Amino acid sequence: MLFERLLIGFLLFTSALTTTANSLTKHTQKSTYLQTSTSVEVTCPGSCSVVKALFPVASIVCPATASQSCTYYVHVEAASTATVYSGQFKFLVDGVAPTPGPTDSSGFVTFSAGTNEQTQAFSYAILGKVTNSVDNQSHKIEVDLGCTTDSFQACQVSVGAATLRIDVFQP
Repeated sequence: MLFERLLIGFLLFTSALTTTANSLTKHTQKSTYLQTSTSVEVTCPGSCSVVKALFPVASIVCPATASQSCTYYVHVEAASTATVYSGQFKFLVDGVAPTPGPTDSSGFVTFSAGTNEQTQAFSYAILGKVTNSVDNQSHKIEVDLGCTTDSFQACQVSVGAATLRIDVFQP
């Protein structure tokens, strides 16, 4: 009986160890970039979508040779106020939605932010994998603030101070 319990415990332990070991991929952090932003506001009068740069577009080098890849970890923290219950962050890497993201196919992530001047803190991060076509290629990272409404009701989103962190990793 004791032997069976030990055997079951050992099998469960090795199963958990194997699952955990195979679920992570080691990456080496190469650099970190930080940026802060002052207040940004976007307004859509009704039945439209609007975005405005939350941070200047960053040109970040992937320190690898041609055909090698890097992964960008892009993290935004912001205190936001929105009407119509939602606002959006738009993330682009080299002008397209980042892969693996997660974002929609246009790079948008929608967050819910109370109304009537309620300010809430939001934090969101994406991953964008790039492959260099030349040695030490710079890649463009863009983070925008937006809102969309498909009704006649306006939407407005404002962000006070915000922070952006971009980490560069190599597999």
